[in-house]
Amino acid sequence: MELVTQTNGIRFEPNCLSLTRRMDLQEGAEFIRGLDAMESGFSWWIADFLNSMEALHGESFSQLIPEGKAHTWIVYKWVGSRVKAGTRRANLSFSHHQAIASLLTERQAIFLQRAEDEKLSVSSLKRLVKGEKGKAPKDSVTRLMECPKCGWEWEEIVNESTKRTGTRSPEVRTGAQSEVE
Repeated sequence: MELVTQTNGIRFEPNCLSLTRRMDLQEGAEFIRGLDAMESGFSWWIADFLNSMEALHGESFSQLIPEGKAHTWIVYKWVGSRVKAGTRRANLSFSHHQAIASLLTERQAIFLQRAEDEKLSVSSLKRLVKGEKGKAPKDSVTRLMECPKCGWEWEEIVNESTKRTGTRSPEVRTGAQSEVE
Protein backbone atom coordinates (compact mmCIF):
# COMPACT_ATOMS: atom_id res chain seq x y z
CA MET A 1 0.00 0.00 0.00
CA GLU A 2 1.54 3.25 -1.08
CA LEU A 3 0.36 6.22 0.95
CA VAL A 4 0.29 9.44 -1.01
CA THR A 5 -1.77 12.29 0.30
CA GLN A 6 -1.84 16.01 -0.17
CA THR A 7 -3.23 18.53 2.26
CA ASN A 8 -2.84 22.26 2.74
CA GLY A 9 -0.11 22.51 0.12
CA ILE A 10 1.98 19.63 1.45
CA ARG A 11 2.36 16.35 -0.43
CA PHE A 12 3.23 13.27 1.64
CA GLU A 13 4.72 10.17 0.02
CA PRO A 14 6.34 7.12 1.63
CA ASN A 15 9.85 8.53 1.18
CA CYS A 16 9.27 12.19 0.38
CA LEU A 17 7.51 15.33 1.53
CA SER A 18 7.19 18.26 -0.86
CA LEU A 19 5.59 21.68 -0.72
CA THR A 20 3.08 22.37 -3.47
CA ARG A 21 2.64 26.01 -2.46
CA ARG A 22 4.72 28.74 -0.86
CA MET A 23 4.77 28.56 2.93
CA ASP A 24 5.90 31.40 5.21
CA LEU A 25 8.20 30.84 8.19
CA GLN A 26 5.41 31.05 10.77
CA GLU A 27 3.44 28.32 8.99
CA GLY A 28 6.67 26.33 8.64
CA ALA A 29 7.35 26.61 12.38
CA GLU A 30 3.83 25.41 13.17
CA PHE A 31 4.15 22.51 10.74
CA ILE A 32 7.55 21.42 12.08
CA ARG A 33 6.15 21.40 15.65
CA GLY A 34 3.44 19.08 14.36
CA LEU A 35 6.02 16.79 12.73
CA ASP A 36 8.03 16.76 15.95
CA ALA A 37 4.95 15.75 17.93
CA MET A 38 4.15 13.01 15.41
CA GLU A 39 7.69 11.65 15.57
CA SER A 40 7.53 11.53 19.37
CA GLY A 41 4.17 9.78 19.29
CA PHE A 42 4.86 7.27 16.53
CA SER A 43 6.31 4.50 18.73
CA TRP A 44 3.45 4.91 21.21
CA TRP A 45 0.84 4.78 18.46
CA ILE A 46 2.25 1.49 17.17
CA ALA A 47 2.47 0.13 20.74
CA ASP A 48 -1.07 1.10 21.66
CA PHE A 49 -2.48 -0.11 18.35
CA LEU A 50 -0.80 -3.53 18.66
CA ASN A 51 -1.89 -3.89 22.29
CA SER A 52 -5.47 -2.97 21.34
CA MET A 53 -5.47 -5.43 18.45
CA GLU A 54 -4.10 -8.16 20.72
CA ALA A 55 -6.90 -7.46 23.21
CA LEU A 56 -9.45 -7.76 20.41
CA HIS A 57 -7.98 -10.64 18.39
CA GLY A 58 -5.51 -12.50 20.61
CA GLU A 59 -2.20 -13.58 19.12
CA SER A 60 -3.60 -13.15 15.61
CA PHE A 61 -2.56 -9.49 15.95
CA SER A 62 1.00 -10.57 15.11
CA GLN A 63 -0.05 -11.03 11.47
CA LEU A 64 -0.34 -7.24 11.26
CA ILE A 65 3.36 -6.63 11.90
CA PRO A 66 5.23 -5.91 8.65
CA GLU A 67 8.03 -8.26 7.72
CA GLY A 68 11.37 -7.07 9.02
CA LYS A 69 9.81 -4.97 11.80
CA ALA A 70 8.83 -7.70 14.26
CA HIS A 71 11.59 -7.15 16.80
CA THR A 72 11.26 -3.35 16.94
CA TRP A 73 7.47 -3.39 16.98
CA ILE A 74 7.33 -6.09 19.67
CA VAL A 75 9.60 -3.87 21.79
CA TYR A 76 7.20 -0.96 21.19
CA LYS A 77 4.28 -3.19 22.15
CA TRP A 78 5.99 -4.45 25.31
CA VAL A 79 6.91 -0.93 26.47
CA GLY A 80 3.39 0.28 25.68
CA SER A 81 1.87 -2.56 27.69
CA ARG A 82 4.11 -1.84 30.68
CA VAL A 83 4.06 1.98 30.71
CA LYS A 84 0.45 3.14 30.79
CA ALA A 85 -0.62 6.34 29.05
CA GLY A 86 -1.08 8.21 32.33
CA THR A 87 2.53 7.51 33.33
CA ARG A 88 4.14 8.55 30.04
CA ARG A 89 5.98 11.86 29.73
CA ALA A 90 5.70 13.73 26.44
CA ASN A 91 9.04 15.50 26.87
CA LEU A 92 11.00 12.26 27.42
CA SER A 93 11.96 9.92 24.59
CA PHE A 94 10.50 6.50 24.03
CA SER A 95 13.90 5.10 25.05
CA HIS A 96 13.57 6.79 28.46
CA HIS A 97 10.29 4.94 28.90
CA GLN A 98 11.83 1.69 27.67
CA ALA A 99 14.51 2.06 30.35
CA ILE A 100 11.90 2.06 33.15
CA ALA A 101 9.31 -0.29 31.62
CA SER A 102 10.39 -3.29 33.68
CA LEU A 103 9.69 -1.49 36.97
CA LEU A 104 6.41 -1.49 38.88
CA THR A 105 4.13 1.38 37.86
CA GLU A 106 4.73 3.52 40.96
CA ARG A 107 8.51 3.16 40.51
CA GLN A 108 8.18 4.07 36.82
CA ALA A 109 6.60 7.40 37.72
CA ILE A 110 9.33 8.19 40.24
CA PHE A 111 12.13 7.46 37.78
CA LEU A 112 10.45 9.36 34.94
CA GLN A 113 9.97 12.38 37.21
CA ARG A 114 13.64 12.24 38.16
CA ALA A 115 14.67 11.92 34.51
CA GLU A 116 12.56 14.97 33.71
CA ASP A 117 13.73 17.06 36.67
CA GLU A 118 17.41 16.22 36.24
CA LYS A 119 17.29 16.12 32.42
CA LEU A 120 18.84 12.66 32.48
CA SER A 121 20.10 11.01 29.31
CA VAL A 122 18.79 7.55 28.50
CA SER A 123 22.11 5.98 29.54
CA SER A 124 22.08 7.84 32.89
CA LEU A 125 18.52 6.71 33.54
CA LYS A 126 19.44 3.11 32.65
CA ARG A 127 22.28 3.19 35.20
CA LEU A 128 19.86 4.34 37.91
CA VAL A 129 17.27 1.73 36.96
CA LYS A 130 19.86 -1.04 36.81
CA GLY A 131 20.44 -0.68 40.55
CA GLU A 132 16.67 -0.82 41.13
CA LYS A 133 16.11 -3.94 39.03
CA GLY A 134 18.25 -6.12 41.23
CA LYS A 135 15.91 -5.48 44.14
CA ALA A 136 13.03 -7.92 43.91
CA PRO A 137 10.35 -7.15 46.51
CA LYS A 138 10.04 -9.40 49.58
CA ASP A 139 7.59 -12.26 49.15
CA SER A 140 8.13 -12.25 45.38
CA VAL A 141 8.36 -15.08 42.88
CA THR A 142 10.25 -14.73 39.61
CA ARG A 143 9.38 -16.80 36.56
CA LEU A 144 10.83 -16.81 33.05
CA MET A 145 8.27 -16.01 30.35
CA GLU A 146 8.67 -16.62 26.61
CA CYS A 147 6.66 -15.49 23.59
CA PRO A 148 5.69 -18.68 21.69
CA LYS A 149 5.85 -16.87 18.34
CA CYS A 150 9.20 -15.07 18.43
CA GLY A 151 11.09 -16.52 21.39
CA TRP A 152 11.13 -13.18 23.24
CA GLU A 153 12.12 -13.82 26.87
CA TRP A 154 11.55 -11.79 30.02
CA GLU A 155 11.31 -12.31 33.74
CA GLU A 156 8.00 -11.69 35.44
CA ILE A 157 8.08 -10.89 39.14
CA VAL A 158 4.93 -11.50 41.18
CA ASN A 159 4.77 -10.12 44.69
CA GLU A 160 2.79 -12.81 46.51
CA SER A 161 1.50 -10.48 49.23
CA THR A 162 0.21 -7.68 46.93
CA LYS A 163 -0.33 -9.75 43.75
CA ARG A 164 1.33 -6.94 41.78
CA THR A 165 3.50 -7.92 38.86
CA GLY A 166 6.61 -6.42 37.43
CA THR A 167 8.97 -7.54 34.71
CA ARG A 168 12.59 -7.41 33.86
CA SER A 169 13.43 -6.16 30.38
CA PRO A 170 12.73 -8.56 27.56
CA GLU A 171 15.67 -10.09 25.80
CA VAL A 172 15.97 -11.96 22.56
CA ARG A 173 17.32 -15.50 22.87
CA THR A 174 20.75 -14.26 21.83
CA GLY A 175 20.69 -12.04 24.92
CA ALA A 176 20.83 -8.84 22.87
CA GLN A 177 18.61 -6.09 24.19
CA SER A 178 16.95 -3.67 21.81
CA GLU A 179 17.31 0.08 22.13
CA VAL A 180 14.67 2.06 20.29
CA GLU A 181 14.96 5.82 19.88
